[in-house]
Amino acid sequence: MIIGGGTYREQVDSTGHSEDVGGSGFRAASLLSGADVEFVTAVEDSFTSLLEGACALLGITAHNIGRDRAVGFHYRAPFVEPMIRGHAAALNDAFEVAGEDVLAFGMVESGARQITATALVYDPQSTDDALFTLDRLPWDAPARLAISANATETRAFTGGTDVEAAARQMADTLGAEVVVTKAGARGCLVTERQSQRQTWVGAHPTPIVHKLGSGDVFSAAFAHAWHSGSAPVDAARFASAATAWWCDGNGLQLSPAALAGEAPDAGSNELDNAGRAPLIYLAGPFFSIEQRWLIDQCKMFLEGAGARVFSPVHEIGLGGPEVAEADLAGLSRCDSVFAILDGWDPGTLFETGWATAQSIPVVIAGGAGHTEGATMLIGTGAEHHTDYTSAMYRAIWRGLGVGAR
Repeated sequence: MIIGGGTYREQVDSTGHSEDVGGSGFRAASLLSGADVEFVTAVEDSFTSLLEGACALLGITAHNIGRDRAVGFHYRAPFVEPMIRGHAAALNDAFEVAGEDVLAFGMVESGARQITATALVYDPQSTDDALFTLDRLPWDAPARLAISANATETRAFTGGTDVEAAARQMADTLGAEVVVTKAGARGCLVTERQSQRQTWVGAHPTPIVHKLGSGDVFSAAFAHAWHSGSAPVDAARFASAATAWWCDGNGLQLSPAALAGEAPDAGSNELDNAGRAPLIYLAGPFFSIEQRWLIDQCKMFLEGAGARVFSPVHEIGLGGPEVAEADLAGLSRCDSVFAILDGWDPGTLFETGWATAQSIPVVIAGGAGHTEGATMLIGTGAEHHTDYTSAMYRAIWRGLGVGAR
């Protein structure tokens, strides 16, 4: 397989995690490095030795097109949109990828791109990618085309909100054999154009979720299985298991057994939720600019990860004691609670206690420096995470009926 995509530096403040050599293309090449893969990418001159060393260590054959400046992704936390440094970077030469089986990713760098393949899996990486400008698609029409996009990208193709309708339109418009829509904790939707069949493949819940790069891993695993002859739904199931294995921190490279077709041990069974999106109650203080920013970020992430969200400040608004009844009415309809303990807000603690009394699952995050304050919640079944990203994924899965970790 030929893999074409970006290689970037990545930094995450909240976890102290830093990758000198990361990015979607490089991550996919690393995952599949035990197979017969070639990697086409673009880095600046000062990055060349790092790329060559990493590829030599992993046994990856790499071709560097070159770019005019460094590019990096800086995350305050994994659930917050990153700042992109070097957004104006340009390719030194045309980015040409040619082969029988190809996996290609959207890229930050501007410049001509041309993909020639018999069978192509394409992951756009953003709603601004050339995929969504039909008069400049970056590929010659392949005999077989698969799109692996997240739900936001799929919806952006039509501008609508119905992901199933958008996936069907994307398949028809692009002539894709299959469109796989990655829907976070809900799993993924497989849309097959010829049969018009749409199948939800569930996620494999994990105790923790290392999210950064998970979509890249899914696309790489799907491409490997699909190019190896698996049917689209089977390839998506393999990719779902591989992504859970990766998110749980088990490694960076698929084993020879997995590359031969054996699904990695995901640690749990596939979630049978048929694409259902649970309703999550977002509990937390919102009385300062910083608190409101965090609530907004968590709401956007939960929705992007596959949930519907009831957020009191968004649904009910600010107010006095009269809002309590409306808040609790909303809480009573929810499948689970995600609660922010930072600040130890009395209203948040009341909501989590009330939910516990109503047998609504509770997942809490934060509370650093005073964790003993969560003793009653933890002792009555609430999950406690220091990592917000893992906590929000767990809240969605608890809302879908998964038991406490």
